Amino acid sequence: MKQFTCSLALFFCICISKANILRCNNNPNVSGCYPTAQAAHDAANPGDTIHLEPSINPDYGYMQVTKKIAIISTGDFTNVNPNNQVPFLNSGYCNSLTLLGGADYSVISATITGDINIYSDNITVKHSHCNNINLITNSGDSLSNILISKNAIDQTINSASWNSFCSNIIITNNFMRTLFLSPNTSAVITYNSILFGNYYTSSTIWNSIFSHNIYSSPYSITFTNCNISDNICSNQFLPIGNNNENDVDMSNVFLYWNAWSGDHFELNPSYSNQDLGMFAGVDPYTLACQPGIPSIYQLSIPATATGNTLNITVSTKSHQ
Repeated sequence: MKQFTCSLALFFCICISKANILRCNNNPNVSGCYPTAQAAHDAANPGDTIHLEPSINPDYGYMQVTKKIAIISTGDFTNVNPNNQVPFLNSGYCNSLTLLGGADYSVISATITGDINIYSDNITVKHSHCNNINLITNSGDSLSNILISKNAIDQTINSASWNSFCSNIIITNNFMRTLFLSPNTSAVITYNSILFGNYYTSSTIWNSIFSHNIYSSPYSITFTNCNISDNICSNQFLPIGNNNENDVDMSNVFLYWNAWSGDHFELNPSYSNQDLGMFAGVDPYTLACQPGIPSIYQLSIPATATGNTLNITVSTKSHQ
């Protein structure tokens, strides 16, 4: 048994040694870091991780991904979610992110002020805050095996082209305003909070399982060839039956209805059905879009040292 344990530990050390962490940090007097996300990507090897660190100039530019990498930033909404992570006024972010051929199996956990555009298979977008997530296929191509989970999406998830061929798309435990999927897209859509609507006239969903979602929008939602169950809606847009409920007063459902601050979309503890929306299910949304790595949530640094000693207090927690 001891021999096996040592061999296994050695195996993990070898695997880890092949992957590097590349830091994006453009603060003055910080060395050994990349000033833009694209520069870090271009220097990375497949399997490497890029960290977008807080900065006085937090914009790390546009990024095109053509290799398997992980991209991690510090989350978002930290100023309105105390005790999750030390709040950063300027958390590092990219303007937009485009995953092209060769980016298969990349993992994104980052703040993107614009869109995340996905052209590659086997992509995970988790713990991210972005404007839109676009699933895009070129003529004659298809897209498959995309996990979109535990994100705050200011606008929509959509199949960007009516001719987009997308399959095995899993959309779970997100906040978004609209969901627009083309006739050639199939998805599993569970435990999302789809609220407020946006510039689209309606949400359109084809060929999908739609379950345990909360839908509250002035714009309709239409389904074609879908299995729809266990959802609630503020209007009369859901089909009758299968535990779907229309005309629900959302002020009874949410703890902070019409008083949003950041990503606070928690259910009211007194609401009768707690098995709904982004904070329900087996892998609920994490406040502040915290990536699945340990983070510092309390940091105390005294102004002066005692002799040659500077006593720093650091409190950390892990996230899933």
